[in-house]
Amino acid sequence: MIDDCVDISSLGSYAFWYGQIAERSGGGGRAGARGGAVMSEDGALLIHRFRVPMGDTDAAQIIYFGAPMRWAERLFTDWLATIGMPTSEVLRAGFGLPAVHAELSYRRPLRLDERVRGELRLHRRSARSITWRCEFFPDDDDDDGGVAVEVLITQVYARIDPAGPVTVPLPGQLLAHLPADLPAPPTDAKTTKEPR
Repeated sequence: MIDDCVDISSLGSYAFWYGQIAERSGGGGRAGARGGAVMSEDGALLIHRFRVPMGDTDAAQIIYFGAPMRWAERLFTDWLATIGMPTSEVLRAGFGLPAVHAELSYRRPLRLDERVRGELRLHRRSARSITWRCEFFPDDDDDDGGVAVEVLITQVYARIDPAGPVTVPLPGQLLAHLPADLPAPPTDAKTTKEPR
């Protein structure tokens, strides 16, 4: 059961297009540091519910392989906006969060108009990088609810410099809203070198 997830429905077109973005059913959630974003009991930072649109499918009406990358980007950029770090303001301040690594695992197909629940979680972090785990589940009462697609994306925090981006430590504003205790990585996860 998902309790007190971040409600980002006031953020505009994503909320309109993708329907109900986050559910709030009261009680049980865990507030982030300094009263920031609220996490669900199972560690999800943000929940999106939507139907698979035609533009995200191929001729067989199964999701196009690149669509989950856009869904994942929507999850983490919307969450960043809820904590006061919308991409436009980060860039205006002279910083960015470029992606330096991505992995996608497809466990079962998702089809046109199928209801999907996307969940954003912190997978790991270092002083200068963060890895998001974005899981997409069939959101149907008749389904077993297992993960259909998992996306791992590592981003570094960087200062925009004329000579090229320069990685810098993650800002306090971001760290204040992340869980202090990281969940254990999945046992089947590959070990990858963490960017500095």
